[in-house]
Amino acid sequence: MDADGKNLKQITTGDYFDLSPVFSRDGKRIYFVRSKGSFFSHVFNTLTRREGDAICSVSLDDLSVQEVTQYKYYFGKNIALSPDGRSLLSDASKVGESTMGNPLRIIYLDPSVANKVIDLKLTQFSPPNTVSDNAGIRWLDYLPDGQIILSGFLSLKNLNGRPMNDGFHSIFKYDSSTGEVKRLIETDAHYGEGPNISFDGKKMSFGTGSPYACDKIYIVNTDGSDLKEIQIKL
Repeated sequence: MDADGKNLKQITTGDYFDLSPVFSRDGKRIYFVRSKGSFFSHVFNTLTRREGDAICSVSLDDLSVQEVTQYKYYFGKNIALSPDGRSLLSDASKVGESTMGNPLRIIYLDPSVANKVIDLKLTQFSPPNTVSDNAGIRWLDYLPDGQIILSGFLSLKNLNGRPMNDGFHSIFKYDSSTGEVKRLIETDAHYGEGPNISFDGKKMSFGTGSPYACDKIYIVNTDGSDLKEIQIKL
C-alpha cells in the first residue's frame, strides 16, 4: 500500500495467520511471522498452534514465499531487521519450551551462521519488597548503531509469594557490544505498546494503558531523557 493509503494489495494467502511484517533494506522483500492457526491460537498458544511459527519472506516482484526458519519457534509480538540487513531479532521460545520469559533470538538470514540467544535477565529490575520469577518482552527494535530498545514487564509477587499483577511497563536498552541491560523508563501502567523508534534513532514513542486501549502516548529521547506526554484531542 502507498503511504497515502492507495493501491492496497494483498501479498500472502493461505490457511495461515501472517503478522509482524518488516521490509528488507533494499525494499524488495518483506519478512514476516507465519503461524499455522487462527489469531486466537497465536495469542493464546492453543493446541492448533503446537507446530510452531516460522519466519518467512515474500518477494514483491513475483509474490513467492520462502521460509527463513522452520516451524520450531513461538515468536513474540514483532520482529526487527538489523541495521546491516543480515539478521532478524525477535523474542522466541522453541516448541516444547516454556513460552514465558522468552529470550531474545538473533536469527541470521545466512543459514550457515548459527543463531544467537540473549538472556536479558530482566527479573533483576524487580521493585523493592517484591520478587519476580518471570519477565516478558512486549516490543523490540534496533537503533541505527545496532543497540536494541525493548519494552517488557515483570510478573511480580510480594515477599510472601502472592501474585500482585503483571508488573509495570518498562523500556530497556540492550548494548550489543557490552551485553549491558539498562532500564530507561519505568511507568506505573500495567500494559503498554511500543516503543517505536524515529528514523534518525534519536527519539521513540510508546503508549500505556490497558490491553484493550492505550490512553496515554509519550515521546522520549532514546537515552531515556526528556520524557513528554503527548496530548491528543479527537
